[in-house]
Parts: sequence; C-alpha cells; structure tokens
Amino acid sequence: AGAMAAVHDAGVIHRDLKPSNVFLHRRPDGREQVKLLDFGVAKVTDHAALTKTGDAFGTPFYMSPEQILAHPLDHRTDVYSLGATYYVLLTNRYPFKGEHELQVMFAHCNDPVPDPRAVVPG
Repeated sequence: AGAMAAVHDAGVIHRDLKPSNVFLHRRPDGREQVKLLDFGVAKVTDHAALTKTGDAFGTPFYMSPEQILAHPLDHRTDVYSLGATYYVLLTNRYPFKGEHELQVMFAHCNDPVPDPRAVVPG
C-alpha cells in the first residue's frame, strides 16, 4: 500500500496492480522494500489521456468495475486492484471466477464482493 501511495503521490495511476507486479526487494542494509513493476498501462493523472476514451486495459481478475467499463479513472482503481490482490494472497483464489475473462469482468461489475472468511475460515 505504501508503494502504491508513492505512485499516486507522483500523479500516476498504475492500472494493472496484481501480485506479479509487486516485487519485494532487499536493500543492502538488509531491510525489505516493496516495489511496483510494469507501468506499461499506467496513466499520468495531470496530463492528457494516454489512451482514447472507451479503452479498458488491465488484468480482468484484478480490474475495478470502473476500469472494466472504461470509465474515467483515478487512484481508487488501484485501491480496488490492491484489494483483489490481498484477496488472492489471503485465500489463494481469485475473488471472482469464470470460464472466460468476460464472465470474470461481469462478476466484478455485478456480483457482491466476496468475503474471504467464507473461503478460508478464521
């Protein structure tokens, strides 16, 4: 969350936050630092749009409903994706399932947020 906040403070929305884009780096002094990788679909918030209106980019298992629907985005889309990332880390399952990416995207937009305690009690 701290790495994400630093990105947002710099005026950038990552738009593809997921476990494979989070890297744990060990500093020379032995402390660990979280780094975010792959800014290929990132958007600078104080500049003109980098993609035309109506485009949706990201990984469906972690995308916010606003991102799926190609609505204007702000930092909250990354907060949603971070929540989906935490869900996977805590349960070893995606928050929404489907046989096809379209079904997963539909579930993000229409189904209630799943409770991780229902998957992994305690």
